[in-house]
Amino acid sequence: MAAGLSPKASSNRLTRTGPIFGNRFRATIASRWVISGPRLEEPVARVKTPFRWEFHARISRDLPYLIPEMSSAFLCSLLVLVLGVHGAFAQRADQTPQPAQNHQPTKRPNPARFAGEIAAFASQDPEKGGIVFTGSSSIRLWSGLKNDFPGLPVVNRGFGGCVSNDMVVYFDTIVARHEPKVLVTYCGSNDIEEKLSVEEAFEDYTKFLTLAHDRLPKTRVLLTSVKIAPRRAHQIPQVHELNKRLQEWCSGKDWLRYIDCTTYLADSTDQPIPGYYVGDRLHLSPEGYAKWQAILDPVIREEWDKVKSL
Repeated sequence: MAAGLSPKASSNRLTRTGPIFGNRFRATIASRWVISGPRLEEPVARVKTPFRWEFHARISRDLPYLIPEMSSAFLCSLLVLVLGVHGAFAQRADQTPQPAQNHQPTKRPNPARFAGEIAAFASQDPEKGGIVFTGSSSIRLWSGLKNDFPGLPVVNRGFGGCVSNDMVVYFDTIVARHEPKVLVTYCGSNDIEEKLSVEEAFEDYTKFLTLAHDRLPKTRVLLTSVKIAPRRAHQIPQVHELNKRLQEWCSGKDWLRYIDCTTYLADSTDQPIPGYYVGDRLHLSPEGYAKWQAILDPVIREEWDKVKSL
């Protein structure tokens, strides 16, 4: 502190008095600079800086006595302080991170579009302790599910067009109330078609899988890989990346099993086999379901044997 200056504390500012201004003058440092004196009453000048720092001068007949009492060192210090604050705020504004203009958060489809379908599930008495199949239209349209897995207590809780987030939202109705010992799930293609990134689709799917294990820790979960339909051949790179990440995520989890179906529904050039799909080139044909059943059946029976007596 400079010699001859004594600070006086107040609630929100620092006041200094001393011989720089004589006995009749004080400088106040707060959210703005104020120069005033006990006999200076009428404000006649106000100078604003670009960042709302204000320099107030109350001028009266005593002004001629004030200027000589201000040392040139003080005036220079005041100027440096104001310019320094201006520069600091300008630099801070320049360094503030800005969101990318071309990025918009992905909006998931509204789960309410399935309200009627979910209400129909809820109106039925739940078959408990069996094998629940859930997921998108590939599950919903599997009309011969019970016949294709004879001797197994399978329940179909697929709802067409769903994305992974929908399965999270309706988890209680489509899964939890059935208390399944085995859960078979298929989803992912609709997520990509809805313009979710692979990362977003992966996060939503793993959120559902984690929820299933947290709520039903004794349930065996079978994740069937995302298939590639002819109408969605443009998804091939994203589907492979999503399947790769899901397979890696499943690894090492004794309650979860990844089943590769994609490879067996495609030809040697990695293209979907048209005969496995109906005329819309999106949904499975009877031949496609037969192929899928042949892949799933031995795995489901193996897992069922582990838990059926629990």
